[in-house]
Amino acid sequence: MKTNDKYLGWTNYETWNVILWINNSEEFYFPIMDILNHFLNTPTYEEIIYLLGLDGVKTSDGVSFLDEKLNYEELNEAIENMRVAS
Repeated sequence: MKTNDKYLGWTNYETWNVILWINNSEEFYFPIMDILNHFLNTPTYEEIIYLLGLDGVKTSDGVSFLDEKLNYEELNEAIENMRVAS
C-alpha cells in the first residue's frame, strides 16, 4: 500500500522490508540491541550491518541489507530510536 509516495510510512518497499525484519526477528533484533548497548555512540545502520556480517545477505523476502534503494537516513534514525527505547 503506497500513500503519498511512501510505503507504509517508509521511503520505499526495500527500506520498510529491512526495518520490518530488524524489528520483528529475534535473529536480528537482539544482536543489534547488544551492539547498541556496548557502544558509547550509536553506530550507523551500515556499521551495524557490517558488524553483524550481513553485508551480502538478504532478508527472506529477497531484499539486501545493503540494497542501493534503501533510505539510510531513515534506517539510521530507526537504529537511534531502538537505542533510545532500550
